[in-house]
Amino acid sequence: MTELHNKVNIVASVWLDHRTEFAEFIHDYDLGCPLAGALVLGGVVRDGGVTEIGSMWITEAFDGLVEALGLDPFAEYETLDQMLEIAGYE
Repeated sequence: MTELHNKVNIVASVWLDHRTEFAEFIHDYDLGCPLAGALVLGGVVRDGGVTEIGSMWITEAFDGLVEALGLDPFAEYETLDQMLEIAGYE
């Protein structure tokens, strides 16, 4: 399974760097995507970690991305580029 810090970075990359290509996905996961982006930019942490609800929203967005790309939900992913490559995106 993918570690939470990798989920944060991957979902943030979708939100920060690929808004046009993933506009519908970002609309569907309108809490998890900006939350992950804010975490990466240094905005939304408490006591050095993600809150339980924040973790839930990010995981939900990540799981939706895995499903949308048709990837194995039990595999370990480290970057969005890796996921896109496996899914066959150029």
